[in-house]
Amino acid sequence: MDPSLPAWAQQWLEIAKLLGVATLFAGTLGAFVPEPLSDRQRAAYWLAGPAFGATWIVGFVLAWARSISTLSWWIVASMALSIVSINVVLFATAKDGRRSGTTALLAIAPLVLCVILMVLRP
Repeated sequence: MDPSLPAWAQQWLEIAKLLGVATLFAGTLGAFVPEPLSDRQRAAYWLAGPAFGATWIVGFVLAWARSISTLSWWIVASMALSIVSINVVLFATAKDGRRSGTTALLAIAPLVLCVILMVLRP
């Protein structure tokens, strides 16, 4: 680990990022599972949206703390995949009738790939 931040601080950032990703997954699932549109919108706007922002901010701080270039291919790919996912979530909850298995898959699959890239850091 780079001494830009103490090891304990980096570990707390890792925990914060993990919680952000977990909340993002919860908000994404909540954007598709409940029946009423208002519940799905609440999950998208109050869980997935803020968690998306928090995950990105913590990720940038971790990259800085570890002297990892944010232009690494796996970081750029993760950013692109997460943008696709959050946009599908917002699309699906903007208007009733847009929730389907395909849109759910288009929202969840990119997040799974992001987690794989985040863990493996190829």
